[in-house]
Amino acid sequence: MIDGIGAESHLAKRILAERSGKVKGVRINCVGDQAGDPARQFVQVDVPKTHPLFNLESDDPFNIPNHLDLFWVAKSYGAKYAGKPDLAENPMLRLLQLLLASDYEEPNWGEVSRRRAAWEKESVLVVYRQGDLEVKMVKAMCRMIEELVISLVEVNRHRGEEGRREILDEITMEQLEEFVEE
Repeated sequence: MIDGIGAESHLAKRILAERSGKVKGVRINCVGDQAGDPARQFVQVDVPKTHPLFNLESDDPFNIPNHLDLFWVAKSYGAKYAGKPDLAENPMLRLLQLLLASDYEEPNWGEVSRRRAAWEKESVLVVYRQGDLEVKMVKAMCRMIEELVISLVEVNRHRGEEGRREILDEITMEQLEEFVEE
């Protein structure tokens, strides 16, 4: 599709237009990658649309953004500070990884999946597969989870399907917008 006769076809041009270019993503830095500057906890980055996050990796969006039809996916940058736990901490990432959409009878409901628990010790790139992702939206999502959702999980965790539904009913785009700082 990109060479020879096929490169001039309508389909090839359409597919290449969709897959070329860049979108804005957000890197959530661990303490070590913040280099002593807490303002570097969330960093806006350009991500090529050819990045594996858009087609090969991370086909499991974060549960809470997914509930809001915001299909955010992430890629870990590795445990660069594995030997230095104080530098490897990434507390904001733990918030985004909270499990709500899984079966409420599972023992890890309302927690972080074991597979993603290691990410709490790394920097992570988060992208929105449908377009740009702004730092203020990631910060707002983290604040909403920290200030609203965690307390709802604590109160409703042992209430089964009814408790889970009550939590999900509180997680709305309107609620998220209340946490956005301009």
